[in-house]
Amino acid sequence: MVMYISILIILILLVVWRIWSKSIWQTVLVVSDYHSEDEVREKYNQLVKKRVRCKLKTEMQSPGIARVDEMGAGQPQPKWRVLKLLVHKNDVNQISK
Repeated sequence: MVMYISILIILILLVVWRIWSKSIWQTVLVVSDYHSEDEVREKYNQLVKKRVRCKLKTEMQSPGIARVDEMGAGQPQPKWRVLKLLVHKNDVNQISK
């Protein structure tokens, strides 16, 4: 019984931590092509020099609609890479300076 309660508490803390950690970072810039990634990395370096709390996050995304061929089997969806520039919510006002 004590083990189940401790597991439940750990799960609740994990969910709260995930929600909290997502709420303190704001997405400022999102690019999905390789040509724009250099611009985002350059902007990131500029913000770091200004001592703005920021981070780069790479995600793999796929389209929401699945394709179905003649046999009815779903084909694997192509995925593409998305690069996001995230800034701490307290430092967002320093970006425009």
